[in-house]
Amino acid sequence: MSDANPKRMTPTPRCAQKMRLTALLAVSLWALGAGASPPEKAAHPARARNVLVTDSTSSMVLDRDGAVWIWGTGRGSEHGTWPDKQVLSATPRRMEGLTGAISLARGPFGGHALALLEDGTVLSWGSNTSGQLGDGTRTPRPTRERVVGLSNVVSIAAGASYSLAVREDGTLWGWGSNAYGTLGDGTRTRRLTPIQVPGLTQVVAAAASQTHSLALREDGTVWAWGINSYGQLGNGTTNESLVPLRVQGLTNVVAVAASPGTSYALRGDGTVWAWGGNSADQLGAGPPANGGLVPGPVPGLSQVVSLAASSHVLALRRDGTVWAWGSNRRGELGRGMTSESGAAQPVPGLHGVTAIAAAYGHSLALRRNGTLWGWGDNGDSTLGTGTGRRSLPGLAVGLGQVRELTSNMIHVLAVREDGTVWTWGNVNRLSPGQPYVAAAARIEGLSGVVSASAGPEHSLAVREDGTVWAWGDNFSGQLGDGTLVSKPSPVPVQGLTGIVAVAAGSTHSLALRADGTVWGWGSNWAGQSSGEPSEDNAMTPTQVQGLSGVVSIRTGMDLSVAVRGDGSVWYWGLSEDSVEEPQLQQVPGLTDITTVAVSRFGIAAVRSDGTVWQWRVTDRQTGTPPQQVAGVTDAVDTAYSFNTLQILRSNGTVWNLGENFSGERGFPSEQLTPPGPSWVPGLTGVVSLSSGPFSQTVLALRGNGTVASWGSNAAGLLGSGVSPLHLEPARVLLPCRLKVSGAEHEAPGGLWHCASEH
Repeated sequence: MSDANPKRMTPTPRCAQKMRLTALLAVSLWALGAGASPPEKAAHPARARNVLVTDSTSSMVLDRDGAVWIWGTGRGSEHGTWPDKQVLSATPRRMEGLTGAISLARGPFGGHALALLEDGTVLSWGSNTSGQLGDGTRTPRPTRERVVGLSNVVSIAAGASYSLAVREDGTLWGWGSNAYGTLGDGTRTRRLTPIQVPGLTQVVAAAASQTHSLALREDGTVWAWGINSYGQLGNGTTNESLVPLRVQGLTNVVAVAASPGTSYALRGDGTVWAWGGNSADQLGAGPPANGGLVPGPVPGLSQVVSLAASSHVLALRRDGTVWAWGSNRRGELGRGMTSESGAAQPVPGLHGVTAIAAAYGHSLALRRNGTLWGWGDNGDSTLGTGTGRRSLPGLAVGLGQVRELTSNMIHVLAVREDGTVWTWGNVNRLSPGQPYVAAAARIEGLSGVVSASAGPEHSLAVREDGTVWAWGDNFSGQLGDGTLVSKPSPVPVQGLTGIVAVAAGSTHSLALRADGTVWGWGSNWAGQSSGEPSEDNAMTPTQVQGLSGVVSIRTGMDLSVAVRGDGSVWYWGLSEDSVEEPQLQQVPGLTDITTVAVSRFGIAAVRSDGTVWQWRVTDRQTGTPPQQVAGVTDAVDTAYSFNTLQILRSNGTVWNLGENFSGERGFPSEQLTPPGPSWVPGLTGVVSLSSGPFSQTVLALRGNGTVASWGSNAAGLLGSGVSPLHLEPARVLLPCRLKVSGAEHEAPGGLWHCASEH
């Protein structure tokens, strides 16, 4: 000690500031949707971990040895698990072959992900539509690979289709989409490999969002660039900037976070400052005095060490409690209800937390005892609680004597023998703040119903007197009552009598009269209501000209289909990939058809001989005839879900083909596309099928009047009585604990390891 150089023992002011920032950065969040453990001691930024990240489709957490655990919904080729796991698990599973990771980042909308390795290089995987993987291409890639030409990285951030990385020398690099100027190079030019953000030095952290980016320099100042529609750049204007500009009035900042339209900064005194959009009280209680154009403090917060930001915000305090504010439509604030928040408040019953993560509709927290907890919406299994899907058929509870079943991606309708209608799913869309209905509930005021149709935005029902009743969204006139006012309860459709069947599309409606004519109303931009395109909505029913002798009708989103009594199939409107002028046309090559199902792209048709045929609307341009589904000769019904074709055979069993990442095949499988058609095990006595072009849930009506369901439980569509909404923190089903090394009381900055449960 006597030989020590006293000059080296006394840091310069700049060095002291850098040491202080480094220590504080080690306890703070650096990227959207990420969580970092708050150590008690200073650490080099390269060792400050984003150990917990989440987005709209998946979540990840780091283990002590640099391994990554992942769960959610999607293809393994899009989530870095290919080829070992072709589909994501609904509960956490280890990513094979990935070790040495020290930090994670995910884009806000499930596009791509990054992992910072201990050697300073970065792995990327997921979508590459804009070059956000940094491999010099825009080619889809199913495996994890290193970002080209990037080394000595200490921090990473993933935005919507672009990526940012801070290097050890304090430079900031970006790649991917630059349509909004988020790469900060003064252009809107897409970059397929990393480029340096000019004019920025001594950067220690960055945050990436949808349309803007933030950088934190070691002097505690914050710089912003990109779109500025809500004032998220914090420069007192709403003018965009393609190059970094200093955020006004901010000093002593130790961490930054960004969500779409809003920015956040954590200062060294433990206070949180926010600016930009405030549509869901993201800036705190009440309207900001400065209009959100420059930073202001979030009231009621102190001693904060970490942030996680989405449409809601989480703040981790030094005492291990979590405070939340912002949007709460899906219970993401963890307060046991779904009302909006106002001021920041603690998440009840949650303590000892060391890392947090937030994405649209849900939240995650890692506790010091090594357990993970989640709250909000688990419809895509991002919370890992096991409530997000069911791979084997199970019964919808509290329901019997059903004679007709109809569903879509939002809700289900069941018509019972007594003429009442029952529903479950997101049935309270017009009443914000109401939770999903996970078990069948009767629709009051509706009786004598003989048929119904559930669309994604509205519902239709035919009563035994031949009248039609409608309820739900009405912004295109799809309720047919002559107004554009949405209705939470059924109202009569004007001018319709003698109706025997209905079909609800995305924003249009169809009705079949007993005389074989078809009537349509609602949105008509693609001719989906009338057969002739028009810029004007059809506010009341009009007859589809040139169509008669119809025996059944179906709709996709904006595609309408009819089967005539002679077995021919006709369509009008547009499929998702249509390019032709929409008009009433016959499907070529289909004859003797008894029933059809409509997908996003075309139809499946059952012939009287029991064979099933598929045809896409775009096949007309190529001259491709309908294609027969091999191995099926006794079909009686069919239905499309988002990823599968379901086929009901004459013996009452269900067979299917397609992808299985949401459990739509009705059996567990780690294969993305199991061979098919395959049998749904244990399911017999089925008389009809129901799903929807954008639904990942399949329902089957059995001859005894009960309903079986499998696949996604988004919005509670399984009707199992188990809601995917967790209004309070629920435990994530990790097969082990992520524990602090050593004693239970060791400081939160210790390394995590996965140990067996006791």
